[in-house]
Amino acid sequence: MSSTISNLWSPHQYSRIYDWASILEAWNRNLNMPQEVEIILTNLKEACNPDSTYEPPFEQFLTYLNNEQGAISWFLFEAITHRWMWSEPRLDYVKMLVDEIYNLDGYFPDFPGSPQKTQTIRAWLHENLGHEELDQINMMPPLIPFTPPRRNSTQARRDTIHEKPSEVCRNIWGGEKFASVEFRVTRNKDDKLDDRIRINKNNDGGSTYSVWHNDQESNIKTRATDMNEEQVMTFLSNTLRFLSIDESPFENLQVFIPNTPTILLTPGNLTSQTRQLIYDTVSATMENWPVIV
Repeated sequence: MSSTISNLWSPHQYSRIYDWASILEAWNRNLNMPQEVEIILTNLKEACNPDSTYEPPFEQFLTYLNNEQGAISWFLFEAITHRWMWSEPRLDYVKMLVDEIYNLDGYFPDFPGSPQKTQTIRAWLHENLGHEELDQINMMPPLIPFTPPRRNSTQARRDTIHEKPSEVCRNIWGGEKFASVEFRVTRNKDDKLDDRIRINKNNDGGSTYSVWHNDQESNIKTRATDMNEEQVMTFLSNTLRFLSIDESPFENLQVFIPNTPTILLTPGNLTSQTRQLIYDTVSATMENWPVIV
């Protein structure tokens, strides 16, 4: 069996590779392409080949990349820069990859050919995609900087002491290897039309959270930042109660919470008791973040 054939996934082979930062860094240092990188590029090439009958699911790529932010931004780079070899890029992949990146105003990790700190991911996308392609991607606009309300010096000192993280916690967040809480609302078999909600703790050393909502069917993406735990739980409570009274009910609600099994709920099972169990589990996760992946 040739190397190319052996590097193609089967439709049901959902492997997961950890610590892509180290894999990409080693590749950048010695320029020897790791097998993990070769497998991704081989499958991407087949996905972009109009004559190929092989269609790797997008979720399969994300699972293999372990949903790591550095790996996802690298894959986005490859999906666009290899267009000269593989005809047009898979804009459906590009759009979904852009949706997976938490901060488009951040930078690519180190790998061969990386723009590194010379351009933000957003600026690089604008330079390497045409106007029509950018319209299809529908990127979330840059965030307006948040200016917290002024506090008196006594209150500021009290908050700083209360929220100061331990050295262990600070080191963990510096590596960005943490999991998120995610909900997917499905209404049909096309996962490109799912509503997706993601909750993350902010990497600011404090106790604030961000909530992303991606309404893929309407191409509307919103993000709320600097929320405290009470605000997040209120948002979650309102959202689940809205879903439970929907006159045009969704098919399933899929719940991803770190350190717990993924569950699938139907509208009939979204009772007050079930919702409370979800609240308790999310709350426990928020109190014990970060969760290492």
